[in-house]
Amino acid sequence: MSRRPLARLDALPTRRAVASLVAATVAGASVLASLAQVIGARGVGARRVGEPRVLAAPVATPLMSTRRLPALVTALEAGARVQRGVATVVTALPEESCLVVEVQGRRAVDVRGARAYVPGSNAKLAVAYGALARLGAGHVHETLVLGDVRAGVVQGDLWLVGGGDPVLSTDAYQSTERYRTRHATSLDRLADAVRAVGITAVTGAVRGDGTRYDAERFAPGLVDGLRVVEVGPIGALMVDDGRVSTTPIKPADPADAAAAEFTRLLVARGVSIAGGSGSGTVPDGGAGLARVAVATSAPLSDLVRDLLTNSDNNTAEMMVKEVGLAASGAGAREAGLADVVARLAEDGVPTGGLVLRDGSGLHLDDRMSCDTTVGILRASPVGGPLREGLAVASRTGTLRDADFPPEVGGSLRAKTGTLTGVKALSGVYPTAAGDDAIFGLLLNGQGVSTVGVYQPLWSSLGLALADAARVPAGAAIAPLPRGG
Repeated sequence: MSRRPLARLDALPTRRAVASLVAATVAGASVLASLAQVIGARGVGARRVGEPRVLAAPVATPLMSTRRLPALVTALEAGARVQRGVATVVTALPEESCLVVEVQGRRAVDVRGARAYVPGSNAKLAVAYGALARLGAGHVHETLVLGDVRAGVVQGDLWLVGGGDPVLSTDAYQSTERYRTRHATSLDRLADAVRAVGITAVTGAVRGDGTRYDAERFAPGLVDGLRVVEVGPIGALMVDDGRVSTTPIKPADPADAAAAEFTRLLVARGVSIAGGSGSGTVPDGGAGLARVAVATSAPLSDLVRDLLTNSDNNTAEMMVKEVGLAASGAGAREAGLADVVARLAEDGVPTGGLVLRDGSGLHLDDRMSCDTTVGILRASPVGGPLREGLAVASRTGTLRDADFPPEVGGSLRAKTGTLTGVKALSGVYPTAAGDDAIFGLLLNGQGVSTVGVYQPLWSSLGLALADAARVPAGAAIAPLPRGG
């Protein structure tokens, strides 16, 4: 086997560093060998008589062999590049901020990583993780249309029953969104389905039922300026983020808005509605009513991608309530958030200081550490919906208009977070080693949400990751034998 590649690692600070690592490896092997002899002599780990012994498969390359040195060297080199690249970022970090970077499986940078700060929309990382864990990637939402249909006429009310679909929308609304939902459920197609079964009239009203979730419309303590404008009111039946096309004012109950929009679509298709629209609860749980039509959402894996790419606040809050319903039988914010935090802890994600008051991250009492954001990303598989849902620098979603250097744009993927005095960026960067570098950056403090403050830090971090990403895996330098 040629050893020339090792000799070309000229990016290490000095050749002495390699020599020191080799010496440490040899010394460590001697210590372990001596320790093994002592353990054997003293009978540590003695077995009960008759207890079966399970022998591990032999390792082709001893754990302390210098053959394993390239993996350590490349990891250290990647880490050193990150450290050099983010030196200016660390110097410029506001006191109430944290930065963590992991590359090739090792932590290269840790600045107050365990301390919790206001995360903004980085809180959605926890919601996405908890929803996937509790509900499963294939989970779907069904919006039902129920009624007593006789000869094409609905006797009494026609019911639109919400199933918690966060992306139920009219086709016209899609064109107005700044960040367009890629996996929307079309209310227009649902209206088409009602007309297609031959319904021509409704003798009563079109009524929306959003009772799958509780009646809490906003998280308690949410700043008034964010209510309605940025999120809510929340319910299990929400169309077009609770808006009605004929008025700029959102109804207090999103089921009212949904029924109004569905009525408009049905009338446009030739269905006469005698009683207008409103909200309520399906009598007797729908007993005696026929299922007229159903709209099924895209799977949760796709909804998570929309949630993270576009940072959709209403989707986050509805996911939390769906998690609560699945976990405890109550479609409530507190039940959902408790389950999210419990699942993170169960899966080994650091939760020290973690406080979630809402799902969207708009609440100023939310707290999260860089250890938590990095832990969530580390626990999420490469190629899975959570990592794939992150916005792409200078390309998609909330990072579409961010001014990253050309070598960073299109590669870095991250979840953003923005409030007054809060700016967050946590995500991944693909590397030549075949894995992702993982990073978490939470900025708190006066002025940090100003582009002139945070963008230079983002760009410097991106360039450092791009440099570290070029370091190959140790196996590319000196591959271990099979079984090693």
